Amino acid sequence: MPEEVLSKKNYTIAIAEDNSVNMFFLKTLIEKYMPNVIILEASDGDQIINILSQIKPDLLFLDLSLPLKDGIEIITYMKKQETLKEIPIAVITAMDSESVNKRLLNMGVNLYIKKPASKDVIYNALKTIFKI
Repeated sequence: MPEEVLSKKNYTIAIAEDNSVNMFFLKTLIEKYMPNVIILEASDGDQIINILSQIKPDLLFLDLSLPLKDGIEIITYMKKQETLKEIPIAVITAMDSESVNKRLLNMGVNLYIKKPASKDVIYNALKTIFKI
């Protein structure tokens, strides 16, 4: 189980997750591995769109099954916005389908993480996205 701090740099990470337990899990791990991180939280699609219209995070952890706007709508929106299209996206979802995975990768998603994600998976996702 990884324990090391990955980076003390001031990254900003947005998390779009409607399940409070999953949100807590992600926040806790990210803060452990990146102690100077700023975390922006959204529990529905409209909230994350609002956050993205104001702040450009270094990474977005995105649940596909969000209320109001789902993950696919958010990815589509981001890829059409000049200021948002380069933000790395790590989709974290209970959907486990090769066709969904392929569609997401074709849409420009950087990582596809199946729930429930382990500490190791989140740790490696952060290492991969930030090339640490």
